[in-house]
Amino acid sequence: VVEEDSDADSDDEDEITPEERVANATKAKDQGNAAFKQRDFGEAVRMYTLAIECQCEDTTLVGSLYNNRAMAELKVGASMPEGSLERFSSFKQALKDTTTVLKTEPDNVKALFRKGQAYMGLDEYEHAARELAEVVRLQPTNKAAKTELAQANAKLAQIKTVEAAVSKHLAGGDGGDDAQSSIVMPGTAKSQ
Repeated sequence: VVEEDSDADSDDEDEITPEERVANATKAKDQGNAAFKQRDFGEAVRMYTLAIECQCEDTTLVGSLYNNRAMAELKVGASMPEGSLERFSSFKQALKDTTTVLKTEPDNVKALFRKGQAYMGLDEYEHAARELAEVVRLQPTNKAAKTELAQANAKLAQIKTVEAAVSKHLAGGDGGDDAQSSIVMPGTAKSQ
């Protein structure tokens, strides 16, 4: 039987102590925060990702890293053109990050709010309204959450109005003698 020399085969990652992992993650987080303050959201995402990859065991720090990266991803997504893959991907990543936080901290208001914002960015208004309503339940004086919730509910009302008009039209109940639509599309005029 040949004994393996564990020192010769160890790689550098095994030698990093838990304290060093926390220190490395904290340093990367601080750099991410600095980038965020400079409005360099892509760099902030990169630094928060590096911090997460440090795999530190400080659950409070890890939750903060995912929350911060979600916020930076929301900013990146909001800066991208409507309908672009980059926008969709950023909002999806923010959604994943907030879900990660909420697994261990179900009442984390920042994560719930950002999850609602991510759903808004993905045009998933029912999900957004659910998350934002939970924020308002937990923090009844949170004006930002109330505003976002009102926007989500307004979008839902618009969708329901359009769905009702389409259903009415498809059922032939638009009141017209012909197949003219009662729905006016942007950029078109309804004939009289």
